[in-house]
Amino acid sequence: MSSENRIDPICGMVGTIPAHGHYFCSEHCIEKYEQNDLSSRSSNREKLPAILLVGILLIGGIFCIYNREFMTYFMGIILIGLSVLKLWDWKGFSNAFQTYDIIAKRSKLYSKAYPLLEMSIGIVLISQMFTRFAAMILAVVVFVSTVGVVQSIITKNEIKCACMGTKIKVPMTTLTLVENTIMFLMAISLLISSPFVIQ
Repeated sequence: MSSENRIDPICGMVGTIPAHGHYFCSEHCIEKYEQNDLSSRSSNREKLPAILLVGILLIGGIFCIYNREFMTYFMGIILIGLSVLKLWDWKGFSNAFQTYDIIAKRSKLYSKAYPLLEMSIGIVLISQMFTRFAAMILAVVVFVSTVGVVQSIITKNEIKCACMGTKIKVPMTTLTLVENTIMFLMAISLLISSPFVIQ
């Protein structure tokens, strides 16, 4: 085998110790490779809940385009589900939310009340009463939260997203931005769609 195929993936030197489908120059490089690999797998596992949520939102959003009456129920169920996840570790959510949300940073009361607000909006949407008002509040709340998400992504702050509470570890990534964007667009859609308003 040529020396080019024996390059240590960690240090770039010629390796003599075969492991994990590569050649390493020392046990230290093998350990470092294993740590990096473990960290990468852990990161991928952490992203899985966010990927599933984005998938659900996309599928539900597409279905809502063809059956718009379904949107209030779909959004209501999603919001109630997310609020329950946040209330599962209410204090932990509040502390995590304060690390990036621009209002929560200034008001602990807001960070504490956020899951209850989210649940209330979900209940109102399912009941299909005051839908336009609920959609307006949701659009504002999601927009404000999105500003904090964008700031965190731009500054590359390594913080955990509290969108699914703190019991489910979700890193702050562009997936979080996609989630918020979908929710914001659906809220705007409800806001401008008169059939969802009970006269």
